[in-house]
Amino acid sequence: MSEEQRFESVEKAIHFLENTYDRGGKYLVNGRPRYIAAAVRMEDETGLKNIAGRYKFVDGKEAPFAEYDYRKRFRKFCLAEGFLQKDDPIQVQAGQHFAPEFPKALKEINEEHKKLREMNPELSKLKFDSNSITESYHALIGVTSQYNPEDVNAYLEYNIRKGHINWDMQPRIKKVQQETGMKFGWQPAESTMQSIEQQVEERQKAATKTTEAKQESSESRFDTVEKAAYYLENAYDRKGKYMVDGRPKYIAQAVRMEDEMGLTGIAGRYKFVDGKEAAFAEYDYRKKFLKYSLADGFLKQEDPIKHQAANKFIPEFPKALQEINGELTKLTELNPELKKLNYNKNSIIESYRALIGVTSQYNPDDINAYLHSVRTGKKDPDVISRIDKLQKTTKLRFGWQPAVSTMDKIEKQVAVRQKALVQQKAGGR
Repeated sequence: MSEEQRFESVEKAIHFLENTYDRGGKYLVNGRPRYIAAAVRMEDETGLKNIAGRYKFVDGKEAPFAEYDYRKRFRKFCLAEGFLQKDDPIQVQAGQHFAPEFPKALKEINEEHKKLREMNPELSKLKFDSNSITESYHALIGVTSQYNPEDVNAYLEYNIRKGHINWDMQPRIKKVQQETGMKFGWQPAESTMQSIEQQVEERQKAATKTTEAKQESSESRFDTVEKAAYYLENAYDRKGKYMVDGRPKYIAQAVRMEDEMGLTGIAGRYKFVDGKEAAFAEYDYRKKFLKYSLADGFLKQEDPIKHQAANKFIPEFPKALQEINGELTKLTELNPELKKLNYNKNSIIESYRALIGVTSQYNPDDINAYLHSVRTGKKDPDVISRIDKLQKTTKLRFGWQPAVSTMDKIEKQVAVRQKALVQQKAGGR
């Protein structure tokens, strides 16, 4: 702290410690403390659940006033304890001025913790050194800031004991912020971050389903053949929203998992014709062939308008099917592992979806599993159960349903990592 380093006398250092709680008279504004509970704010702004603490406080106080009172009573002792660790003799002497009051202050802080635990049993999960004013005080302020116990413990572990934030958490926070616009303002614990990521992913899936439902609804309300045919011709572009700043909106979920988690052998990572990026290869195939896949689907529905619209594309089906299979042949030459693909080459729907499975960089087993679900109209309940279990116990995010063989690989690598982590912790004792 620069202010601490410029003390000209012990008296000024003592004055700083005595009055630091008030932030130079700026802590109270119109009689209310300047207070932000970042986790509460996230819940209120986004509707996420079980992120914040939302505790009860002694004498029914509001959290901001409870925090203000604790700052006023105890902050000076926390900082004074830190001053005693400095090399500056002025700071050391200022810290010594408050040292005789340390036992009484520590006792009072821990008594406040006891009261809060009685009102909020979940706070029994807090892990702080009750013989340390610094840890006891920061734990107390973590509660008034309404962080959940895991987040308070994580703050004590990294910021206080290790002296730095958890750097591994930063990329995940940044990713959620970029994808959602959510504001953090604190660094969550691993368990809290998993909960945030899981809820965000569930919302994204729900939003996708809503979009698809709206799309299906709009499809079912075609009042003319011309409108239905126009939809088929232009569906690839998602009403002009597929390209953003000249790049397709594209996510390769298996590639993302490998990149985020360091797993291997999960994604396809293929080469594409003419050296194209996967995102642009997919865009080109959507533009050329999606209309035929959708038209083939229209023919299986009872709506006469859809039938007539699809009939307009039937003369082009043989050429389109030949071209789709031709692209898959080229891709198989570039990526011999694609010989394992199992799709009906006489079906535009299956051939097209196999092609998009490749551009989405799913491995052949995953593409085959998806095509099987398309044929049967059913997903594998055992795989879904295994996905749910992994998402609850790790920070993995899926976004697609892998084949059984892929799930085996993922679970095996996760188990190896967890075993190594346990051994590392045991060796550090």
